[in-house]
Amino acid sequence: MNKKEIFTTIVSIVSDVTDISPEEILSSSHREDIVDARHLLVHFLHTYGGLYIAQIAPMTGFSTRHVAFILSSFDTRLRSRRLLRNNYDIIKLKLSHN
Repeated sequence: MNKKEIFTTIVSIVSDVTDISPEEILSSSHREDIVDARHLLVHFLHTYGGLYIAQIAPMTGFSTRHVAFILSSFDTRLRSRRLLRNNYDIIKLKLSHN
């Protein structure tokens, strides 16, 4: 799969699981559920998609600094948010079947 296909697949799965549109995920909204979905997207693009921060930033429209912050704070956020953990597990399972 090329980078565009990886992005499309992962954003689609995250959107489906979280019930948040890709446009909302990629927006600058600070609503907690959207921020959680954004963290999931960036995490899975990095870990399952194998994309680097410099590749994720232009695809999402976020700065490289923002992408780096999301990746560095993901584990802490995952530990403190139950719904995020549940969505994480579902997305991980769906990606393992792709």
